[in-house]
Amino acid sequence: MSSQRLLYRYNLDRDYFVPFVQIFQPLYGVAIIPLHMTAFCLLICHTKKWAKSIRAGYLLTQMIMLGDDLWTCLLFRGYIFLPNPIAMCTGPVCGWIGPSNSLTMEHFFMIHAIGFFQLSLFLMQQQVAKLNSSYVIPKRAQLIVVGLIYAALWANVVASILTSGDVPDAAAIVERQGLEWLRSVDNVRIVVFGEVGNCGIYRYGNQLDLFAAFYIALILPIRYLLIGTSVRLLHQQSASTTRAVKMRKLYISVLLRQTSILSFLLVYPLLLTIIAFQYQIDYLPDALLACIRIGAVVAHMSQSIPQFCVLISANKSFQKILFAKFCQWNRKTTVQMSLVLN
Repeated sequence: MSSQRLLYRYNLDRDYFVPFVQIFQPLYGVAIIPLHMTAFCLLICHTKKWAKSIRAGYLLTQMIMLGDDLWTCLLFRGYIFLPNPIAMCTGPVCGWIGPSNSLTMEHFFMIHAIGFFQLSLFLMQQQVAKLNSSYVIPKRAQLIVVGLIYAALWANVVASILTSGDVPDAAAIVERQGLEWLRSVDNVRIVVFGEVGNCGIYRYGNQLDLFAAFYIALILPIRYLLIGTSVRLLHQQSASTTRAVKMRKLYISVLLRQTSILSFLLVYPLLLTIIAFQYQIDYLPDALLACIRIGAVVAHMSQSIPQFCVLISANKSFQKILFAKFCQWNRKTTVQMSLVLN
């Protein structure tokens, strides 16, 4: 089909973006693993004197990032064709269990990422709340709150399982929207959520609406409540010792900078994608839509690098350890090269 007949011009996606993603995603997924291993080594071996809540918050955040990178880059490898509510996946999971079940797994993973995200904030907020007894929640109540949030998140997973399945006339929708060229892409699986601006007429739409409404109505306010109370209490604290000042900076660092990166690069893009599925954004220029499509993939993949930079910049001890390791490796490499040359 020529570009003049396409409802949206996917020339850039067909000729450049999709081939680029197919090559770059698995390479990036393998290359980023040493970065995660370095972060875990630092957090496990060199944070034994930290408060348990800070350590747990960092480790949970790192687990979320590692799991997301492995899933996104190696197992799922998805690409969304906005403004159409149509996606493709080329990862091995799509071939093993099918694209519909793969999207259910994607939803399952995202739910757990959000759950761990909220749990880490809650643990840190309760550690800070010890400074003011009015903010402390009893252990039993803490378990109830965490259980209710987790149960509500699981309700979305159940809804995803119940509503998963093939959309009626999926092949006709793909052809009508000018995406039939996807069938010639190697190892591609296509998932159709519905028509442009009418995603809700099919079964997936109700589940996506439920997720978006639940996150906006409950999870987002809880997140800002936990961060707001924690930062306010930390600023009120009189840090009389060097260690107290250091711990306060670490709390504020993980509460504000790291959680913000996780939100803006992981959670919010998913939420905006769901909203874009339901409402028409086809009035935007084709070139801008193409940039949004590739930008969403790159943003979702690139969260680990700024997270690692924040982790290192906020901890001078980590900087010293990495610098010492680098110098040791450099000396060892120099000696080995000298022996080879001689």
